[in-house]
Amino acid sequence: KQVIQVRTPLQLGNESRVIDLNGGERSLKKIIFVYKTVGNQKDKKAHVEIWGLKTNANASAPAKENTSVSADGNSSTSVTPSVAIMTSDKAGWHKIGERKVDFTNDRDEILVIGADRFSAIKFKVSEAAIDLQDLEVYYETGDKQVIQVRTPILLGTESRVIDLNGGERSLKKIIFVYKTLANQTDKKANVEVWGLKTNAKVSASAKENTSASTDGNPGTSVTPSVAIITSDKTGWHKIGERKVDFSTDRDEILVTGADRFSALKFKVTEAAIDLQDLEVYYETGDKQIIQVRTPIQLGLESRVIDLNGGERSLKKIMFKYKTLSNQKDKKAHVEIWGLKTNAKASTSSK
Repeated sequence: KQVIQVRTPLQLGNESRVIDLNGGERSLKKIIFVYKTVGNQKDKKAHVEIWGLKTNANASAPAKENTSVSADGNSSTSVTPSVAIMTSDKAGWHKIGERKVDFTNDRDEILVIGADRFSAIKFKVSEAAIDLQDLEVYYETGDKQVIQVRTPILLGTESRVIDLNGGERSLKKIIFVYKTLANQTDKKANVEVWGLKTNAKVSASAKENTSASTDGNPGTSVTPSVAIITSDKTGWHKIGERKVDFSTDRDEILVTGADRFSALKFKVTEAAIDLQDLEVYYETGDKQIIQVRTPIQLGLESRVIDLNGGERSLKKIMFKYKTLSNQKDKKAHVEIWGLKTNAKASTSSK
């Protein structure tokens, strides 16, 4: 661990100095920070964000081609691998990464980040078809698995499920070799790699943390859940989801990523809620307060809620709700979906 003395007030809306970490870029486990209340603010709560610098990172960028010239004057092209970004569905499948494949190349690579472990993978292809040949799966333990696929994946379809050695394991990278299918030399396919977590809690709810207050009484705080983006065919993307506890009447979802949304809606399963008010915080620093005041019955959706200013980047969404009668022993599962009107909705909407 590294102990750092900061000893500096952070004023409202400001940032700390940049705090260097020992040893260059390293994987972090946790960060504990000690702070004091600034005077005349005891009835307020600060929203604190921790940002980390990755000097070689461009996590959401596609792989880049780099051209270099050797000592004999010949040029060569190398590809910087794309980095995985996690999304998930309800069946335990998580999107490990995606890649625009260039038909001038026949070998591409996806780096796998995070501590997730997978037992199988599959490929999804859009925009063009490919003939998937061979895979090299590199594990965090240092060994690799070579898999012959030798199967065309047509536009809009998936490969077979490909089992990995040894059950659920941590992956380091996946290299895949493919061929161009006829009459597609001017097109690029978008290839997604998905991994199966058989024991995965796909819709994990926020955790409750119990701490003792200054008067010795225990208090419960809720760690906000972080958005996981999934999407349907009409431009709606799932921003986040939350198990709401009816002993609480206010919950929060942090919104990650660079997506921009023009409207919201709520979906409710497992129990009904009476949705009261929303506070939508934008990345620009302003917020929008919206009165909903509408019950959402089990299995139904709220009305579409328009956001100010068209498509905008969101920071977090806070929502207030009331318990509907005879449900105090149940917890509702609430999903928040955002509309991207310029989204590639995979051709037609339903």
